[in-house]
Amino acid sequence: MTTTNLKQDITTTPEWKNMTWQQKREERFKVWLNPENANFVSPEAGGAYQTRVGRFIKAFKLEEADRVPVMLPSGNFPAYYAGYDFRTIMYDYDAMKEAWIRFMDDFGDMDTLMGPGLVPCGTIAEIMKSKVTALPGLGLPETATMNQIIEGEYMFADEYDAYIKDPTDFQLRTMLPRTTGLFDSFKKLPPLRMLRGVRRPDDDRKCSGTCEAVGSPIPLHLRRTDTMKLPRGGGGDYRQTGVIVKSDDQL
Repeated sequence: MTTTNLKQDITTTPEWKNMTWQQKREERFKVWLNPENANFVSPEAGGAYQTRVGRFIKAFKLEEADRVPVMLPSGNFPAYYAGYDFRTIMYDYDAMKEAWIRFMDDFGDMDTLMGPGLVPCGTIAEIMKSKVTALPGLGLPETATMNQIIEGEYMFADEYDAYIKDPTDFQLRTMLPRTTGLFDSFKKLPPLRMLRGVRRPDDDRKCSGTCEAVGSPIPLHLRRTDTMKLPRGGGGDYRQTGVIVKSDDQL
């Protein structure tokens, strides 16, 4: 095997901030052309890599290369070319590997390859129980050749205020249960903002020293008053274990 070495983290050098965008691009091209610790099976393989990367670099710079870079949008064709189907490679990663390697061997005159990164894992898909995607054997016939998006209205017009007020809470307690069967139980959770400090832009109440617990709903062990002191200048209304507090500077 042959190995090329070049310092990768070029953006940390003192000269980087003073470079023009063209100079920065050239430095990135050098790293791409000579990747650090890249192991090639032979000098010929390393040379072929540099030739192919060189074609892309020339294309990006609007220069003439020896030929136009070849990118094959192969999709799931490698699986069928090797005698498998979409459902098989969802579960059998050895078959998937065999199929894509055979495709690369037989159609090797490519400058880049679209790998099987978009093939979902069948076992994970069974666990997730997606309500927005159907797959072969999971909402579609086992002979289906690709996945199918299940179109629908998954967020309603009157929900934008709730989303803007607390995007994380909306995603966890509304969108995930609505789109993924695995998270159906999340819709029964209380608002999660009471578990950690989250700004309440809609609540301008102030308290000094002792604050009344707020929230809907709040567990019984939090239905009490609490005393909390924030560092001077901390600022802002925060939900902390169901308590709204303000820093001394804002009282």
